[in-house]
Amino acid sequence: MKRAVAWSLCFSCLLAVFPVHAQDSLSETDLVIAQNTSALLNQILEPSHTDKENNLPVYQLRDLILQKNAILYVSQPVKIQARNIFLKSGSKIHFYHGKDSVLQCEIFHGALDTTTFQTLGSVSVEPHPSLMNPAVLPSTFSGPAGSGADAFYNSTRDWATAKVGGNGGCGANGRSGVLAGKLNIYAHSFYGGMFYVRGGNGQKGSPGQDGGNGGNGLHIPGQWEAGNSVYQTVRAARHAADGGRPGAGGFGGNGGSAGTIMIYVTPKNNYSKKNINFFVDAQGGSGGEAGNPGQAGNPGSPGSALIERDGMFYETLTGSSGKRLNDPVGQTSVGARGRAGTVSIIEEPLKP
Repeated sequence: MKRAVAWSLCFSCLLAVFPVHAQDSLSETDLVIAQNTSALLNQILEPSHTDKENNLPVYQLRDLILQKNAILYVSQPVKIQARNIFLKSGSKIHFYHGKDSVLQCEIFHGALDTTTFQTLGSVSVEPHPSLMNPAVLPSTFSGPAGSGADAFYNSTRDWATAKVGGNGGCGANGRSGVLAGKLNIYAHSFYGGMFYVRGGNGQKGSPGQDGGNGGNGLHIPGQWEAGNSVYQTVRAARHAADGGRPGAGGFGGNGGSAGTIMIYVTPKNNYSKKNINFFVDAQGGSGGEAGNPGQAGNPGSPGSALIERDGMFYETLTGSSGKRLNDPVGQTSVGARGRAGTVSIIEEPLKP
């Protein structure tokens, strides 16, 4: 019998695949993922053939053993055939492609070397960690909404009041969470483990746009009599305009639907007990948070006019200030939680 020890760098961890008992067929190969390391299946082994029934690449092994805290990542739909699958404390086989896969073995044991559910070996059918919690969706706006024009006065035929700042636009909606996928396990004897089929979380909506600044009121030049007809015409130019309202944040994306694991076991060979050595987490992904609203535009500054009273004294009349309008334009909400998944054990005779 030949023996080889293969080393490679994978997921920034040192991967040990040992020992590899290389005989005449791949079915005589043991795949052992060393303690505290991780590996990507299709980077360390080649499939032996393709299953014609479901068109899955087939990896044939003698024993598949994950040592303490080891992780085997599976990035594409596969069928893994092994005599025994042993998952030691804290180890995990993680299917993160979101489609269908198959595990087929004589013995499946996910409770080796552990007596607590927190350290059970696990099988995970859920998005890759980088997709489980989507990256923050950045703002889609290059800046605030347009500012309102300032008041001006050239003549009684050419003047205008200050204009309100532009309202901000609504943020973009977050993407829905990634779907988990499906796994069928066929085992003649089943000894439990921890099984995850969680959907990906929805993405938070992007921020709303800031409102534009309000226009400034005019300091009307000159000295005016209180009843002067020209002043009566243009006096509104003293007043400042409101800032624009902020845009609402985008809607949070809906959580991804959780997956399904069906465990088919030969009758009387199911040695698992729920909540003792068999645990399930089948939650749908959390809905994404609503995006943050933008900031309200700054109100404009008021202008003024100097008014003569009874030919005796002058009074400065200041225009009204603009208002800061904090109520966002548009609506938003958190995303809905994704549909819950299923992990079921079915006792029935297995095909040879």
